[in-house]
Amino acid sequence: MNFGLSTYRCKRLLLLLILIVSPLSILSAAPADIILTISPDQVIGQPLIGNAQIVLLDGTGTIISNFDIASNPITLISDTGSLTPLIVDDSSLFVNGIIDLSALAVIYTGPSGAVRVKAKLGAVESSDVILTYNGLDIKSVTTSEGQAFSDIYSDLLTDILVEVQSGGDIASVGNPQFRVHFQSGGGSLSRNITPIPAPGRDTLSVELPNHNLPAGANALILEVSSSYDVGGNIYVTADTSIIAINVLVPQMLQFVDGSMTPDSIYAGSSFDLSFVCLAPGAISPIDSSSVKIRLYTDTILDPVALLFDGSPATITPIGGNEIQSIVSLNIDTAISSGWYHVRLDHSIASSGQIYVNDTRFPDSIYLIAPSPISYVAASFSPDTVNAGDAIQFAFEIELAAGPSPEIILSSPEISVTSDNFAATAPLTVASGTIVSGVNRFLSDPLLIPSSQVGKSLTVDLSIPYRVTGSGNYTIFTSDLNGTTFFAQDPPHIKIVSLVVDAPNIFAVNTNQNFRMLCRVANLSTEVTGPVYLGLSSDGQSLFNPDVTIASILSGDTASVYFDVVASSSASASDVFQVNIDSGSVVEETPLDNVAALQITTPASLTFSRQPSSDTIIVETGENITLTYEVDNSGGALVSQAVFSLSGGSAFGIADPVVDSIASGTPYSIDLIAPEVDSETTMIFTITRQPVDINDTSEATLTPSTFSITILTRSVVAGLFVSASPAASSLILPGAKNDLINVTFSYGGSTLGHDISIDSLYFHMVDRSMLPLPASEFFVSGTATMIDSDDIYLQSGKYPGVLWFEFDQLILSESNSERTLLLSAKAQATNTRPFGMELATHVIYASIASGPQAGTPVDVTAESGAPYAINHFFTPVSALSLKGSFVIRDNPFDPTQGPAEMQFFLSEPSPVSFRILTLTGQEVYSRDFTNGDLVVGSLNTVNWDGRNENGDIVLDGVYIAWIRVEDSGEEQIIKIAVVK
Repeated sequence: MNFGLSTYRCKRLLLLLILIVSPLSILSAAPADIILTISPDQVIGQPLIGNAQIVLLDGTGTIISNFDIASNPITLISDTGSLTPLIVDDSSLFVNGIIDLSALAVIYTGPSGAVRVKAKLGAVESSDVILTYNGLDIKSVTTSEGQAFSDIYSDLLTDILVEVQSGGDIASVGNPQFRVHFQSGGGSLSRNITPIPAPGRDTLSVELPNHNLPAGANALILEVSSSYDVGGNIYVTADTSIIAINVLVPQMLQFVDGSMTPDSIYAGSSFDLSFVCLAPGAISPIDSSSVKIRLYTDTILDPVALLFDGSPATITPIGGNEIQSIVSLNIDTAISSGWYHVRLDHSIASSGQIYVNDTRFPDSIYLIAPSPISYVAASFSPDTVNAGDAIQFAFEIELAAGPSPEIILSSPEISVTSDNFAATAPLTVASGTIVSGVNRFLSDPLLIPSSQVGKSLTVDLSIPYRVTGSGNYTIFTSDLNGTTFFAQDPPHIKIVSLVVDAPNIFAVNTNQNFRMLCRVANLSTEVTGPVYLGLSSDGQSLFNPDVTIASILSGDTASVYFDVVASSSASASDVFQVNIDSGSVVEETPLDNVAALQITTPASLTFSRQPSSDTIIVETGENITLTYEVDNSGGALVSQAVFSLSGGSAFGIADPVVDSIASGTPYSIDLIAPEVDSETTMIFTITRQPVDINDTSEATLTPSTFSITILTRSVVAGLFVSASPAASSLILPGAKNDLINVTFSYGGSTLGHDISIDSLYFHMVDRSMLPLPASEFFVSGTATMIDSDDIYLQSGKYPGVLWFEFDQLILSESNSERTLLLSAKAQATNTRPFGMELATHVIYASIASGPQAGTPVDVTAESGAPYAINHFFTPVSALSLKGSFVIRDNPFDPTQGPAEMQFFLSEPSPVSFRILTLTGQEVYSRDFTNGDLVVGSLNTVNWDGRNENGDIVLDGVYIAWIRVEDSGEEQIIKIAVVK
């Protein structure tokens, strides 16, 4: 603009100089230069304002005064927008060499701001003149999200953004005007807008007046106009924007009359506004929903307030086609009380379909004015409190008399503050509501801490209330006309000690009466009282928890007792604590206000002794220990008992022995039995009973007298052993074979001592009784001896024999016999007969208990022989009849038992068995059918030595014959009968 103004002035000066120094040319000549001058400040859409002219100069710089512009028109050219008219060809405007453009009324249309303008005649052009055109331009129109649009919905709340720009340098006069409307249908919206700085721009948010728009093609027309003062004259300009749109019609939601609640509320407090719309059909799912709620005093005026613009808090189908929406609102307190129309713009999107409410102003709402409530001056109390106390405050609130409705309260509270303290407490009023007249309020106890000593504290009230039917509460607040109260230092006292007053200060018995002694000191300079003390316990003891000290002199200490009955249940630790409950004193940190004790069951004593029998038998020279013990099954400790023990002179001790015995600590007396058989009676007598330490009562010990008779006897002990083959004398190679049963029996006079069988071993011999290695006949590690309780494995202590060591193989008078079975797995390759012998001298046994424990015990075979058994076994040379048919005892004595013969049956078959004389005469016969015998194993057939008549045969040699019928295999052996 400065550049344009400078050029204009220069050209005016040049023109004046030309007029002064050069006479006017009277002859027509072709212009060699054009001088264009126009005032710089212009208004869009208005004819040129101020000075505007063209001067033509010839080649000598002389003004041309008689040029024919009708035949040679001059063209006006702008770098933006357009000028109308732009051709200067009216000769009447050419006066005295100057063309008056002002009379031509040139109008510029285009954007505001700087515009370069020049005049051109043929090839001759003027210099650019820079003009500033003032006005408002509509720069863009978009959706509220900043997007271009061509489709809108009729009756659906639609906000657009309109960007308006001022490109000039003159501010508008007053507020510019904005108007929007549709080419057909709908309404019109006009409003003043805030002046836009020059230069500058603003964005307007505009709600389209799209109510009842017809569907189809339409046009949205936007206009903005503004006024400018140029040279003292007011000029008006306007800009218009037209947007082609397509109007869509949404589905309508029918607002349900009376569904909007609440209809009366207070401003300044939140509430939920609920309303119901009826959909034209089922809506599912609800993809999105929006609500815009505004208040109007009149439905055709601008809104008073925008209450909500967004998605509802909840939107819920409630049955049929009804949909309930709930919106959380809060109305500004600046809005006056009274009735207001509620404008509702509600839309729902579902599966590509839009639904909008059919009623723009469905209901109204009443803003309730706060009730005429005030604080009653000087009604607050107390005005002085003891710091450290919990204080109840009282005051009065007055509701002005008149037709005031009942007022309902909600959580009123009082706030107390200082520069470093703040606390609140709930308030109550007697009736629960505020009624017309004076209402007295009382606070809950509020602790004023000791840190507030010497301070004045301020008080504030917050009382939420509402009238009946209101949808929310409003709050009455007050500082009680600046009311304060003073916190003073109360008297100081201290608990010095809390101790148990009982015989045993550390423990009492269940249900025992005792006392707790508490001592309290007054640290103040004045007499203090009354002082309230409270006793508590974490157990179940019974006591009166409250005791009062009437007064305590300054600097003095008072003692007070609490009577207690101990709990009926024992407790490892019952902790008592005493505290000062006086609200008007300061409790200094106690020196000791806690006492703990154990609650135990009363002492309950029993007496025991070892040995417990009245009569015992011991060995000569045996060490004997008599042990006496007092057992306390109760929890209370007891004193020691005093006893006397008489009759011990035969055992070398004093007669009597007088001593004490403590509970839980055994008292033992060691004796040595005489070397000769004898009988002695010793008597133990309690001469002084123990005392229960907790309550000093006598803890009776029963029985109080014991006697014991000791019989001294010498010891003779022995062990008998017998053995016999366990099953067959045949050995199955590669299989586990039961070999020998060994039976041990208790013998001798042991006087109750047990016998331990420690170890034994079996020798392996050939027919010449020469030793054989056991590993040749049995697989290593497979030999076992088994009784009903245990399995003993072969030990590897000595190679070549079957050695066994036993753990706790005990014989006693109550368990006087035990039998063990020897088994072992035979080597698969051995076919050599072998003998097994168990000699009594390789069976090791000893006394298991008593003073002679470990002493060897003599082992004797029942037959008196040195061997318990000496028996030969024959391995089956082949799993066939021929290889397996043997007799167990040969010769045999029929009077001692039958002869046992064994054989191996490899396949199912009937079997025939006969006993014949040497001359072939049949003596005994037995036939086995298919299934009577076990296939694949040894079978046993017995002959009792009798003939078919049942008579025992004569001594002699006989033939045992056996035949497998299906295979024809048969075998014989000779058998001798010797009675």
